[in-house]
Amino acid sequence: MKVPIKLLKEFIQIKETPEELAQLLTMHSMPVENISGMKNAIKNVVIGQIKTMTKHPNADKLRICQVDIGKNLVQILTAATNVEVGHKVPVAIVGAELADGFKIKEVVMRGEKSLGMLCSEKELGLAEQSEGILIFGDNAIVGKDIVEYLGMDEVVLEVEVIPNRSDCLSILGIARELAVILKRPLKEPKLIIPKKQSTSRHRASVNVKENQACPRYMAILMENVKVGPSPEWLQKHLKSAGIRPICNIVDVTNYVLIELGQPLHAFAFDKLEGGQINVRFAKDKEEIVTLDGKQRELNRNVLVIADKKNPQAIAGIMGGEGSEVNFATKTILLESAFFDPVLIRKTSKMLGLASESSHRFAKGVDWKGVQNALYRAVHLIKETAGGEIVSEIFDKKKKDPMPQNLFLRMERASQLLGLKVSEMEVVDILRSLGFTVNSLGDRVDVIVPSWRASDITREIDLVEEVARIIGYNKIPSTLPKKQIVPQAISIVERASNAIKSVLLASGLNEVMTYSLTSPLIYQKIGVKDDLPLEKDIFNFIEIENPLSQELAVLRNSILPELIHVLARNWAHQTYDIKIFEAGIVFYKQETENKKQREVLAPKEVKNIAGIICGDFLTRPWQNIKENDVDFYTIKGIIENIFNSIGIKKVLIKANKNPLFHPGKSAAIEGVGSFGAIHPSILRKMDILKEAYAFELNIEELAKLASFDKSQKYIPKLPYSRRDVAFLIPEKIPFSEVEQAIKSIASNIIDDFYLFDRYHGPQVKQGFVSLACAVHYQGKDKTLTDNEVDSEHKKVVNVLKEKLGAEIRS
Repeated sequence: MKVPIKLLKEFIQIKETPEELAQLLTMHSMPVENISGMKNAIKNVVIGQIKTMTKHPNADKLRICQVDIGKNLVQILTAATNVEVGHKVPVAIVGAELADGFKIKEVVMRGEKSLGMLCSEKELGLAEQSEGILIFGDNAIVGKDIVEYLGMDEVVLEVEVIPNRSDCLSILGIARELAVILKRPLKEPKLIIPKKQSTSRHRASVNVKENQACPRYMAILMENVKVGPSPEWLQKHLKSAGIRPICNIVDVTNYVLIELGQPLHAFAFDKLEGGQINVRFAKDKEEIVTLDGKQRELNRNVLVIADKKNPQAIAGIMGGEGSEVNFATKTILLESAFFDPVLIRKTSKMLGLASESSHRFAKGVDWKGVQNALYRAVHLIKETAGGEIVSEIFDKKKKDPMPQNLFLRMERASQLLGLKVSEMEVVDILRSLGFTVNSLGDRVDVIVPSWRASDITREIDLVEEVARIIGYNKIPSTLPKKQIVPQAISIVERASNAIKSVLLASGLNEVMTYSLTSPLIYQKIGVKDDLPLEKDIFNFIEIENPLSQELAVLRNSILPELIHVLARNWAHQTYDIKIFEAGIVFYKQETENKKQREVLAPKEVKNIAGIICGDFLTRPWQNIKENDVDFYTIKGIIENIFNSIGIKKVLIKANKNPLFHPGKSAAIEGVGSFGAIHPSILRKMDILKEAYAFELNIEELAKLASFDKSQKYIPKLPYSRRDVAFLIPEKIPFSEVEQAIKSIASNIIDDFYLFDRYHGPQVKQGFVSLACAVHYQGKDKTLTDNEVDSEHKKVVNVLKEKLGAEIRS
């Protein structure tokens, strides 16, 4: 926000330099981003009056002007079409320097000399864009320096108003802050209650149909106003604040906006059908042409100020062209209102339309400031445009809001600040900020002023007020006295970290994808004609109001996103991929109730998934490439994961996860799956090599994990090996073989493993031939053949008894 220091001086005595003011505001209130002034930017530009104007003899678009600049007449050529004889305009004479650094020189254009230039607002640095030459009013003094006349030598503080301090979006708000910081009295504008001066043939009516959206609406009718240019002092103040003067009525509303922070709007009353003001919601497809010249289509969520038939303004945002004040206007209806901040913010965003008014209404204005601004504006309009008040003040409002009552404990304030503060100091600070304070010894009771109602709502807010006025730089730095106890890492995080370490050591790279995803990704990998997916994989949790279709559901698996990442890399000719991701997946939860099924919050589960495709290990410095990954590559990674977190035993079974190849994958009961991605999915995604993947539930793994370290001595004695080959039904998984052998109570069986599996014409139908090696190890002596054979018979017998195995010789 631009804060001209000259305007600030009308509210508070200022002795400090702009730099000192900026430092004080930054340390005690809100940051000052910049100190600007244009005094040195523009040189030798004066007010001139066009005396004569003739056509250029050799150029159709140029005109030759004789311009009086006070001391003499100068000849200037211009192509502008908006100037005429008698107009007073800014003239840059030879040697002048404009806002952008351009220097004026004498030039000859088609045989005629031009000894200067007529200037637009853009060339003077007053606007980013402008049409035509800037034209002054009749009261402009010929020959006067433009910098002095327009107040362009004004020093302006550019203040960054923090979001919760809407009260500081005005000169009065900044002056209040400085009055407290500098301990000087505040000079508030004089307010005179407007009184009806005469009767009128006009009859105005105000009807607020939506008092939730518009809790307060004030208006007053004025006749016989003379719309014209504003006086010099008003134009200077507006320009220094970055606002372009338009006419006295509009300029007054803009001036009160920057002065008091309350937006106002003036309607040309003769253009209001039926003399009515109706505050209502728009109808669907209803249209309005706003003051920026754009036609806008409205809906039922947009609050409008309408006459008998049509909308005349979008409430709190922008007026309409249909009731715009112009130089022919004689009667105005002046509006001051309080609109719901949330509604204004939503409407502004929906329409893509923002203004100085919407900026303030969206943050919340002062309830009492609504009437103060109306009183101030009426006074200034009478001063600058004349006119008579011909109606009582319309004040349509709900019940005045109750003031916020809070308390502040002295002990609590000192504790939070780390600084001992006295009751008297706290009372003085809060009173100077406009709070009503009642001291009760160990605490103070506080009534919050109306302009801080949306900002100060808790005790901690009062502590903040005390702290910033004292100055954060004056609060001593102290080490915390409370002992900080480090939090133990959870078993889930410990397992997650260990698994990540294994994957990183195996050459995989960690990626991150969105928890929000698109159902189209799942549909693309689920080709129904050759890959019938389980319906659980499509059992999404849908987002009610998604940002886009790509972020419409919560994922219930990480793997589909990783497959999508793999496909994108293949599309960019990157074929060797090794990636993993640890993240949250989401599942629906419902309570089974005979009478009513209640939907609960989604269940969040931490999973880890990875995918590998192409060459698993490359050594380019040796020009060596390993073979493509296979099932045993991914199986080895899974085994390393289990070893890293101390899992000794899991149950492996057939995999029913539809993302995997049924013959090249396995499921770990209660934990997850691993193996080859289904070929149909790879074909659909244009991936021409096999890809292997896994997805594990970290929380379930953590329940099985053990981080207790154990030592095992390397045996000094040799072990004895016995092999056993046998036939078992094909449907029996090897995990049952493991369980059968482990059920033997033996002290000398050290290890066993499968080393051969055969299924062919020499094996009867429905059976499979397995061959296992069993290691026998004595702890303190070398075992004899008899001891080994005796124990091996137990293995053979348990296979026969528990599995119905047929031993092969």
